[in-house]
Amino acid sequence: MIGKIRLTGATVFTAGVMLEIADLFDVLSTAYLHFLLMAAGVLLLATTALITGKETSMLCRIGLHKYDRVGWDDELRSAAIYQCERCGNKKRVVKTA
Repeated sequence: MIGKIRLTGATVFTAGVMLEIADLFDVLSTAYLHFLLMAAGVLLLATTALITGKETSMLCRIGLHKYDRVGWDDELRSAAIYQCERCGNKKRVVKTA
């Protein structure tokens, strides 16, 4: 069910972007319909992200983590380990010069 809502939100947002592009090139005049479709699509996507997220912070549920470097990886010398201050999510980032 959540997957269908997410797909619907992405489709509605994409339709809004396509109508915006068509309006920019004077192919089709859609007043403010494209803005409404994009807003509805983002709202659906944000709602499903908030519902399905297991993190405790609302910002982390929609993907806005606050990472802090906690150390370096043992396997790769150029890989740093970052951990989110709010939810504890960890990621490994390889730094290149």
